[in-house]
Amino acid sequence: MPKKAEPYLELRKDQKILAKKLVFRIFFALGVFFILYLWVFGIFSNINNFWFSLFGRKSNVLKVDTVSPLPPYIYRIPNYTNKDSVGISGTAEPSSKIQLFLNKEKVEETIADKDGQFNFGEVNLKEKTNTFYGITLDQNGNSSVESRDRIIMVDKDKPKIELEKPEAGKSYLSKVRSMEVVGKTEPLSTITINGSYKAPIDKEGNFSYSLYPTNGSNKLLIEVTDKAGNTSKKELFYSFNEE
Repeated sequence: MPKKAEPYLELRKDQKILAKKLVFRIFFALGVFFILYLWVFGIFSNINNFWFSLFGRKSNVLKVDTVSPLPPYIYRIPNYTNKDSVGISGTAEPSSKIQLFLNKEKVEETIADKDGQFNFGEVNLKEKTNTFYGITLDQNGNSSVESRDRIIMVDKDKPKIELEKPEAGKSYLSKVRSMEVVGKTEPLSTITINGSYKAPIDKEGNFSYSLYPTNGSNKLLIEVTDKAGNTSKKELFYSFNEE
Protein backbone atom coordinates (compact mmCIF):
# COMPACT_ATOMS: atom_id res chain seq x y z
CA MET A 1 0.00 0.00 0.00
CA PRO A 2 1.28 3.59 -0.81
CA LYS A 3 2.34 5.67 2.12
CA LYS A 4 0.18 8.63 3.15
CA ALA A 5 1.77 12.15 3.13
CA GLU A 6 3.06 13.35 6.40
CA PRO A 7 0.70 15.85 8.14
CA TYR A 8 3.41 18.55 8.51
CA LEU A 9 4.11 18.42 4.76
CA GLU A 10 0.44 19.10 4.04
CA LEU A 11 0.58 22.05 6.47
CA ARG A 12 3.63 23.62 4.79
CA LYS A 13 1.95 23.40 1.41
CA ASP A 14 -1.15 25.20 2.71
CA GLN A 15 1.02 27.91 4.29
CA LYS A 16 2.80 28.60 1.00
CA ILE A 17 -0.54 28.97 -0.80
CA LEU A 18 -1.84 31.35 1.87
CA ALA A 19 1.38 33.36 1.73
CA LYS A 20 1.13 33.75 -2.04
CA LYS A 21 -2.47 34.88 -1.75
CA LEU A 22 -1.54 37.41 0.97
CA VAL A 23 1.31 38.88 -1.09
CA PHE A 24 -0.97 39.14 -4.13
CA ARG A 25 -3.67 40.89 -2.11
CA ILE A 26 -1.13 43.36 -0.62
CA PHE A 27 0.24 44.29 -4.06
CA PHE A 28 -3.29 44.55 -5.45
CA ALA A 29 -4.35 46.85 -2.60
CA LEU A 30 -1.26 49.01 -3.08
CA GLY A 31 -1.95 49.28 -6.80
CA VAL A 32 -5.55 50.34 -6.21
CA PHE A 33 -4.47 52.89 -3.58
CA PHE A 34 -1.82 54.33 -5.91
CA ILE A 35 -4.33 54.74 -8.75
CA LEU A 36 -6.83 56.41 -6.41
CA TYR A 37 -4.09 58.67 -5.06
CA LEU A 38 -3.12 59.87 -8.53
CA TRP A 39 -6.72 60.33 -9.59
CA VAL A 40 -8.01 62.15 -6.50
CA PHE A 41 -5.08 64.35 -5.61
CA GLY A 42 -3.65 64.71 -9.11
CA ILE A 43 -6.89 66.20 -10.46
CA PHE A 44 -8.32 68.18 -7.58
CA SER A 45 -5.14 69.54 -6.05
CA ASN A 46 -1.41 69.79 -6.39
CA ILE A 47 -0.04 66.63 -4.72
CA ASN A 48 3.02 68.23 -3.23
CA ASN A 49 1.12 71.23 -1.92
CA PHE A 50 -1.50 68.94 -0.37
CA TRP A 51 1.00 66.99 1.66
CA PHE A 52 3.12 70.01 2.55
CA SER A 53 0.08 71.90 3.80
CA LEU A 54 -1.19 68.78 5.59
CA PHE A 55 1.98 68.51 7.65
CA GLY A 56 2.45 72.28 8.08
CA ARG A 57 5.48 72.60 5.80
CA LYS A 58 6.13 75.28 3.18
CA SER A 59 5.67 74.50 -0.46
CA ASN A 60 8.40 74.99 -3.02
CA VAL A 61 5.89 76.27 -5.58
CA LEU A 62 7.12 79.50 -7.21
CA LYS A 63 5.07 82.50 -6.16
CA VAL A 64 4.40 85.13 -8.83
CA ASP A 65 4.65 88.79 -7.72
CA THR A 66 1.70 90.72 -9.10
CA VAL A 67 1.73 93.59 -6.58
CA SER A 68 2.29 97.02 -8.11
CA PRO A 69 5.26 98.93 -6.67
CA LEU A 70 4.95 102.37 -5.14
CA PRO A 71 5.40 105.29 -7.56
CA PRO A 72 8.79 107.02 -7.48
CA TYR A 73 9.27 110.13 -5.38
CA ILE A 74 10.86 112.92 -7.39
CA TYR A 75 12.71 115.44 -5.26
CA ARG A 76 11.44 119.00 -5.36
CA ILE A 77 12.60 121.14 -8.26
CA PRO A 78 12.35 124.95 -8.59
CA ASN A 79 9.00 126.25 -9.83
CA TYR A 80 10.69 128.69 -12.20
CA THR A 81 13.97 128.77 -14.09
CA ASN A 82 15.72 130.61 -16.91
CA LYS A 83 17.90 127.59 -17.68
CA ASP A 84 17.52 125.06 -20.52
CA SER A 85 17.69 122.01 -18.24
CA VAL A 86 17.00 120.90 -14.68
CA GLY A 87 18.41 118.15 -12.49
CA ILE A 88 15.92 115.35 -11.72
CA SER A 89 16.53 112.80 -8.95
CA GLY A 90 14.56 110.92 -6.32
CA THR A 91 13.93 107.63 -4.56
CA ALA A 92 11.99 104.45 -5.44
CA GLU A 93 11.96 100.67 -4.87
CA PRO A 94 15.58 99.41 -4.84
CA SER A 95 16.83 98.04 -8.19
CA SER A 96 13.61 99.02 -9.96
CA LYS A 97 13.41 100.76 -13.32
CA ILE A 98 12.25 104.39 -13.28
CA GLN A 99 10.69 105.97 -16.35
CA LEU A 100 10.56 109.78 -16.51
CA PHE A 101 7.83 111.58 -18.46
CA LEU A 102 7.81 115.22 -19.56
CA ASN A 103 4.44 116.59 -20.66
CA LYS A 104 3.18 112.96 -20.93
CA GLU A 105 6.07 111.90 -23.20
CA LYS A 106 8.73 109.46 -21.95
CA VAL A 107 12.10 111.20 -22.09
CA GLU A 108 14.41 109.20 -19.81
CA GLU A 109 14.73 105.96 -17.86
CA THR A 110 17.21 104.72 -15.27
CA ILE A 111 17.69 102.06 -12.58
CA ALA A 112 17.45 102.81 -8.86
CA ASP A 113 20.43 101.63 -6.83
CA LYS A 114 20.32 99.18 -3.91
CA ASP A 115 19.26 102.01 -1.60
CA GLY A 116 16.47 103.13 -3.94
CA GLN A 117 18.20 106.33 -5.08
CA PHE A 118 18.02 107.37 -8.74
CA ASN A 119 19.34 110.31 -10.73
CA PHE A 120 18.54 111.35 -14.30
CA GLY A 121 21.10 114.16 -14.27
CA GLU A 122 20.26 117.27 -16.28
CA VAL A 123 17.04 116.87 -18.29
CA ASN A 124 16.32 119.26 -21.16
CA LEU A 125 13.31 121.52 -20.73
CA LYS A 126 10.74 122.68 -23.23
CA GLU A 127 9.37 126.18 -23.57
CA LYS A 128 7.09 127.58 -20.87
CA THR A 129 5.36 124.82 -18.83
CA ASN A 130 7.18 121.56 -18.08
CA THR A 131 5.32 118.85 -16.14
CA PHE A 132 7.37 115.89 -14.91
CA TYR A 133 6.17 112.61 -13.40
CA GLY A 134 7.63 109.14 -13.04
CA ILE A 135 6.56 105.48 -13.11
CA THR A 136 8.22 102.56 -11.31
CA LEU A 137 8.66 99.16 -13.00
CA ASP A 138 9.77 96.39 -10.64
CA GLN A 139 11.84 93.32 -11.59
CA ASN A 140 8.68 91.31 -12.29
CA GLY A 141 7.33 93.88 -14.74
CA ASN A 142 4.70 95.35 -12.42
CA SER A 143 4.03 99.04 -13.03
CA SER A 144 3.16 101.70 -10.48
CA VAL A 145 0.72 104.55 -10.88
CA GLU A 146 2.06 107.94 -11.90
CA SER A 147 4.01 109.89 -9.31
CA ARG A 148 3.10 113.36 -8.14
CA ASP A 149 3.62 116.02 -10.82
CA ARG A 150 6.62 118.32 -10.61
CA ILE A 151 6.02 121.50 -12.60
CA ILE A 152 8.67 124.00 -13.66
CA MET A 153 8.12 127.12 -15.76
CA VAL A 154 10.80 128.40 -18.13
CA ASP A 155 11.04 132.21 -18.11
CA LYS A 156 13.92 134.01 -19.86
CA ASP A 157 12.34 137.47 -20.00
CA LYS A 158 13.87 140.18 -17.85
CA PRO A 159 11.50 141.84 -15.40
CA LYS A 160 10.28 145.37 -16.16
CA ILE A 161 10.84 148.22 -13.72
CA GLU A 162 8.30 151.07 -13.62
CA LEU A 163 9.55 153.83 -11.33
CA GLU A 164 7.12 156.54 -10.21
CA LYS A 165 9.35 158.34 -7.75
CA PRO A 166 11.93 159.79 -7.77
CA GLU A 167 12.13 161.06 -11.33
CA ALA A 168 15.46 161.22 -13.12
CA GLY A 169 17.09 164.68 -13.00
CA LYS A 170 14.43 166.20 -10.74
CA SER A 171 15.22 168.28 -7.62
CA TYR A 172 13.38 167.60 -4.38
CA LEU A 173 13.06 169.93 -1.39
CA SER A 174 11.82 168.64 1.96
CA LYS A 175 11.80 169.55 5.64
CA VAL A 176 12.55 165.92 6.43
CA ARG A 177 15.63 164.16 5.08
CA SER A 178 13.71 161.35 3.46
CA MET A 179 13.06 160.23 -0.11
CA GLU A 180 10.39 157.66 -0.89
CA VAL A 181 11.11 155.26 -3.75
CA VAL A 182 7.87 154.06 -5.36
CA GLY A 183 7.41 151.76 -8.33
CA LYS A 184 6.11 148.52 -9.79
CA THR A 185 7.68 145.36 -11.24
CA GLU A 186 7.03 141.64 -11.72
CA PRO A 187 5.32 139.96 -8.71
CA LEU A 188 7.37 137.56 -6.57
CA SER A 189 10.57 139.35 -7.54
CA THR A 190 13.34 140.53 -5.22
CA ILE A 191 14.15 144.24 -5.26
CA THR A 192 17.46 145.69 -4.09
CA ILE A 193 17.96 149.45 -3.77
CA ASN A 194 21.47 150.92 -3.90
CA GLY A 195 22.98 147.46 -3.50
CA SER A 196 22.01 146.80 0.09
CA TYR A 197 18.39 147.71 0.85
CA LYS A 198 15.69 145.21 0.02
CA ALA A 199 12.26 146.67 -0.63
CA PRO A 200 9.06 144.75 0.20
CA ILE A 201 6.74 143.93 -2.71
CA ASP A 202 3.06 143.03 -2.72
CA LYS A 203 1.28 140.40 -4.81
CA GLU A 204 0.61 142.96 -7.55
CA GLY A 205 4.28 143.85 -7.87
CA ASN A 206 4.04 147.26 -6.14
CA PHE A 207 6.95 148.33 -3.96
CA SER A 208 7.98 151.35 -1.87
CA TYR A 209 10.95 152.18 0.29
CA SER A 210 12.20 155.26 2.18
CA LEU A 211 15.81 156.44 1.70
CA TYR A 212 17.86 159.02 3.55
CA PRO A 213 19.48 161.06 0.77
CA THR A 214 22.31 163.56 1.12
CA ASN A 215 22.02 167.21 0.18
CA GLY A 216 22.85 167.66 -3.46
CA SER A 217 23.08 165.00 -6.15
CA ASN A 218 22.04 161.45 -5.31
CA LYS A 219 22.35 158.23 -7.27
CA LEU A 220 19.58 155.64 -7.24
CA LEU A 221 20.25 152.07 -8.40
CA ILE A 222 17.37 149.59 -8.46
CA GLU A 223 18.06 145.93 -9.21
CA VAL A 224 15.19 143.45 -9.68
CA THR A 225 15.59 139.66 -9.86
CA ASP A 226 12.47 137.72 -10.82
CA LYS A 227 11.45 134.24 -9.63
CA ALA A 228 13.22 132.60 -12.58
CA GLY A 229 16.52 134.35 -11.87
CA ASN A 230 16.35 137.00 -14.60
CA THR A 231 17.76 140.40 -13.56
CA SER A 232 17.03 143.99 -14.61
CA LYS A 233 18.67 147.23 -13.45
CA LYS A 234 17.55 150.85 -13.45
CA GLU A 235 19.88 153.71 -12.61
CA LEU A 236 19.12 157.45 -12.28
CA PHE A 237 20.26 160.65 -10.57
CA TYR A 238 18.15 163.17 -8.67
CA SER A 239 18.83 166.15 -6.41
CA PHE A 240 17.69 166.57 -2.84
CA ASN A 241 17.88 169.50 -0.47
CA GLU A 242 16.69 169.68 3.11
CA GLU A 243 14.98 172.94 4.12
